[in-house]
Amino acid sequence: MKRIQELSPRRLAGMIQGRRDFVLLDVQSPEQSHLPGTDDFIPAQSLAEERWRLPPDPERTIVLYCRDGSLSASAAGLLAAAGFRRLRYLSGGIEAWEREGYPVEGPDRIVHLDFSRKFFMPDRVAVRHGDWVRLILRSRDGTGAFAMPNYGIAERIEPGKSRAIEFCAAKPGEFPFFSSFSRRDHPSPCAGRLAVEAGAFPEADA
Repeated sequence: MKRIQELSPRRLAGMIQGRRDFVLLDVQSPEQSHLPGTDDFIPAQSLAEERWRLPPDPERTIVLYCRDGSLSASAAGLLAAAGFRRLRYLSGGIEAWEREGYPVEGPDRIVHLDFSRKFFMPDRVAVRHGDWVRLILRSRDGTGAFAMPNYGIAERIEPGKSRAIEFCAAKPGEFPFFSSFSRRDHPSPCAGRLAVEAGAFPEADA
């Protein structure tokens, strides 16, 4: 079997509907709306430094897509050279997907948020009012708790594992989020903020 294979929009739509065991990865840049079922967003130029976000098993199927298919084909080649053996990419990209009448109704923003006893990275997350947000949390300091009270979010994250939560940024304004690792940490020494803004697409602070 070839390490890299093209997928038609129809084939990928069937895979998403059946939700077989694969990772759906958006590699376009800058970030735009994502396909339904998208697991993560890593711009193609960041794949090398963000490799830790990819599946540890090189036999796991990874499906990549971008706007027109060219960037995802190139990214698949880079991942094949890095040892991944089951790579697929959407032929023609989102443009072909939309031409065949499939909806682009995945999350508007996909944000990775690392946290520890001392910091969040990034410590500010900016989204638009009304965005559907997929927040991928990772603890660097043992089992930690993450909370965003204004949005009713409270999660416990085990070390070395990630957890994705999704929510609609329906409340405009700025809202704190916190991490804690023991009862002694209350109130938490580590905090960040979610900025829900109107208007043009905001940039998250690094």
